[in-house]
Amino acid sequence: MQNVINLTPKIKWVQVGLSSEPLLENTIHKLDLSIREMAYIIFRSKFVLTLEGLYNHLASCFDKKTFIILSGMLPAEASYYKNNVIISKFEDLDCAPCYKLNNCVKSEKFCTTRITSDYAANVINKDLNL
Repeated sequence: MQNVINLTPKIKWVQVGLSSEPLLENTIHKLDLSIREMAYIIFRSKFVLTLEGLYNHLASCFDKKTFIILSGMLPAEASYYKNNVIISKFEDLDCAPCYKLNNCVKSEKFCTTRITSDYAANVINKDLNL
């Protein structure tokens, strides 16, 4: 995430999460929020960048554009909402979706290592016309 932030200097980033998590540079930190407070931050945002999970589903409640970095663990349909922009590189992998959190059967976890910071930043910049 830090590299994506570094590659998108025109965006004013806000980091939500826990204070025990690594802090991202060049962001406004809103940490240890209640779900209500986090929902308000997402409601007021222009878009969300996240992995598949709570933030994606919460942003979709407000029809917020959501850039989701998706590994090959789940199919894209598992987190599909009309407001989602999927950032992935597993479409041509014979092992995806694998439904495994760990223990990749390949020599390298291609579903995630092929998603570079440059690739993710380019998807975001292109979609937002930056």
